[in-house]
Amino acid sequence: MDPVRQVRAAIARWRATFAQRFVDRARGCEPAPVAWPREPLALLAAAGAMLPGEAPAAAAHLARAAAERRLEPAREKLDEWRAGSLAVGRDRLPLRDALAELRLGQSARGPALLRGIEASLAAPLPAVLEAHRAAARAATRLWAELGQPPHADAGPEAAERRATAQAWLTDTDGVVADLVDAADLPGLLRRLRWPAGDRGFRSAQRFRKAGARWAPLGLERELARAVQVEPPHREGHPGARVWVVAPGRDVRIVPSDLELGWQSELAAARAVGRALARALVGPLPAPLQYASVGSTARALGDLGAQVFAEPRPLREEGLGRRDAEEVRRRVGLWLLLETRWCCASILAPPVVAGPEEQRALAAEAARRALGVPVPPWVATLGLLPSAAPRLRALLGALRLWGALRERWDEDWYRNPRASEALREACERGGAYSVEAWCADLGAARPLPRLLELL
Repeated sequence: MDPVRQVRAAIARWRATFAQRFVDRARGCEPAPVAWPREPLALLAAAGAMLPGEAPAAAAHLARAAAERRLEPAREKLDEWRAGSLAVGRDRLPLRDALAELRLGQSARGPALLRGIEASLAAPLPAVLEAHRAAARAATRLWAELGQPPHADAGPEAAERRATAQAWLTDTDGVVADLVDAADLPGLLRRLRWPAGDRGFRSAQRFRKAGARWAPLGLERELARAVQVEPPHREGHPGARVWVVAPGRDVRIVPSDLELGWQSELAAARAVGRALARALVGPLPAPLQYASVGSTARALGDLGAQVFAEPRPLREEGLGRRDAEEVRRRVGLWLLLETRWCCASILAPPVVAGPEEQRALAAEAARRALGVPVPPWVATLGLLPSAAPRLRALLGALRLWGALRERWDEDWYRNPRASEALREACERGGAYSVEAWCADLGAARPLPRLLELL
């Protein structure tokens, strides 16, 4: 096989099998092995001339594969932890049930649940942290050896990411102080719940309804053609996963098994937006088609979250005026806390310190982000996922909303003329970034849009 085709095929096989494994797990099937790329240095060196921007993107995929492979022990440890149980008073609960009860925010024993979860993390998390450090070292080392410049969606350098995170926290510290009136994490989770309003949101047809919000832009065909909703995961959080088996042809959404009313509706809106972006990607070679970071896809998901928060469509879907306005404010608070949580993860990354130092760093960063104390091991676990791409997309989507509104009015998401701007961004896959999208549309600062939602 031609060397360039070999690189493309190796990346496509890895990304497809990696995604399919998580889909199989949600289905309860025995996952097939992941086709990890072999001999990445020789693979890329032999490829020679590739399309502009393709070699750096390929290097990013290969470096990520090296990291993901070394994260296998961490995933196994966390799976074992979730499958365990803990003592809460006289009861012994499955860990998954304890996480769900805490998330539901209605239990009087929330503090006791949190203490039990914190204690249960002391055994697995040091090994999980070590796996993350090993993964970061492996990716950094391979990236240096591959000798490629940053790819198109690499985003800002680390120093700029930290400066952005610090500035956003400073800009929004006062907003959190005004809005978060909880004394602890269970209280904050209770504050985020809305049992009285959840009756307006039912799981039946949730994803179909989320897809229909993109129909005025003529984008529903791509969703129907390429996107499929799978059985739910049981990871203890309300987020829906998006896995790309084949860009433009086979995109899977794996929702959460937790039913949290408006929060589940928000998760569906975001997942459908991300999946739509992956369905819209153009006929590119695999290193660019499988976006290694996917900041534009993430941003389209976060635009979908803001569309969900618009009172007018919610009223047309059957909510009353006051409930629709309440959804808008709650989505705004959720986005505020999520952006700040991403900042905390960027400022207290779980790969630079030993377990005890990391616990202290995580607890301090999490408290500032959320405005309430968070137990150290719980904070450490929550800060593990890579936050930089999420923060780029979240802030970018807040900026993009203003730019799209400026061009196509308040209800731009119903204006067919706006669809081209979305298509063009998504079609470029990994050859484009949310920062480039914002620059092309002349997007301004993110904070004004967030304050509108609040």
